[in-house]
Amino acid sequence: MKLNQNIAMNRIIKITGFTDYSLEGINCIEASAGTGKTYTISHLYLRLLIEKNYTIDNILVVTFTNAATEELRSRIRLLIKVARDMIAGQCTEEVQKKYAELNQYLHTITQNSLTNGYQV
Repeated sequence: MKLNQNIAMNRIIKITGFTDYSLEGINCIEASAGTGKTYTISHLYLRLLIEKNYTIDNILVVTFTNAATEELRSRIRLLIKVARDMIAGQCTEEVQKKYAELNQYLHTITQNSLTNGYQV
């Protein structure tokens, strides 16, 4: 993932992976074109569904153009489908490689859920 910034209480925090973002409070992702904003937002969305048990009615994502909205909507839906398929063991090796960071995250979260007694 490319470098993004998380602005919290007037300080800039350098982010190198989607799991570096806190799920508490508000995340403002502000960066130039092609820096991974859509990637980061879609992964944060998935993390909120999994880690906080939020429903889609509990998450607000704001973009500024119809095209950006459609792109983000499409990416979030795809990511949820890929994650669901990975958890069910229904992904090809090619998909697992393409989404390696997601695959590692899901493996870790699944192991933690088994250890801590909650379900992914």
